Amino acid sequence: MHSLALESDGTVVAWGSNWYGETSVPGGLSGVIAIAAGYGHSLALKSNGTVVAWGAGSAGRTGLGHWGQSIVPSGLSGVIAIAAGGMHSLALKSDGTVVAWGQNGIGQCTVPPDLRGVIAIAAGMAHSLALTSDGSIVPWGNPAYGLGTVSTGPSGVIAIAAGDYHNLRLESDGTVLAWGAGDAAGSGTGTIEDGRGQSIVPPNLNGVIAIAAGGYHSLALKSDGTVVAWGDDCLCASTVPTDLRGVIAIAAGEEHSLALKSDGTISAWGDNRQGQITLPRNFSGVIAMDAVLGNGSVRLMVTCPTGLNPVVQASSNLLDWVPIQTIVITNSPLTVVDPVATDHQQRFYRAVVP
Repeated sequence: MHSLALESDGTVVAWGSNWYGETSVPGGLSGVIAIAAGYGHSLALKSNGTVVAWGAGSAGRTGLGHWGQSIVPSGLSGVIAIAAGGMHSLALKSDGTVVAWGQNGIGQCTVPPDLRGVIAIAAGMAHSLALTSDGSIVPWGNPAYGLGTVSTGPSGVIAIAAGDYHNLRLESDGTVLAWGAGDAAGSGTGTIEDGRGQSIVPPNLNGVIAIAAGGYHSLALKSDGTVVAWGDDCLCASTVPTDLRGVIAIAAGEEHSLALKSDGTISAWGDNRQGQITLPRNFSGVIAMDAVLGNGSVRLMVTCPTGLNPVVQASSNLLDWVPIQTIVITNSPLTVVDPVATDHQQRFYRAVVP
């Protein structure tokens, strides 16, 4: 429900839901080289090999959702990679071992005692994955939907990703394999997690250099800088903007998607009910807004640097954007008239600074 961005100066920007303080980045946090977003908590890896965590499960917080996922084990150092799951956290150390903390209801934090030689980690809603130097994938935690098994491929695996209830593996030949929930396009087993297609890789998908697994959808970044998505699309998380090019990194949330472009800007699409695709103004030329519809008049909450006059654009599908009004930032909220909006019609709005 939230998003994180790491800037070139080693600082972190967060936006979206803040129910548990997950977007309240600790003051003075710097020297960050990697980030990870969980269901209600956030992790940052610093250049000195230590980990900083905030949000759900932090010290002093108890009750629903608080399982210690933000309480970094004392003395943890030598970390080279991090992963944030539903309510647990993982850290990969330079010696190839893995440390886990947080909720352990179904063993997601019970790292296999003989696990060594790990080169990559991934965390799902309640399961964990590790990729070892010999190309093996080791799962632990939730065994449902076949998560406790490992899909085999024709070539060596070079990357892994874990969604809520499905997994992805990237092969050295640029192909992708998936397993877990969503391996049926129809109703599947009849559960909410199944039947969304997140484990049905598009045919002939190749040339992939990076993968990301969201709640119920999947992303693949191709060598030509384009993105392919599949799985649940009820909130447009799998509807990749048609003009998206020059992508160098991807990330997938519960029902939203992010793409980092080579020019340092971010493209976001999907669910915005918690503002998770509303990009902060300090690192993007696009300023998004939440909208409430009614009889063609839209009340917009706007954040924009003074002196700029954004052009409000509207869309019904997140693909085709039509300019409807140039606004002058005075006070917020503002009222903008959308000539084609009707009551209860789903419409999306953004503002682009000329």
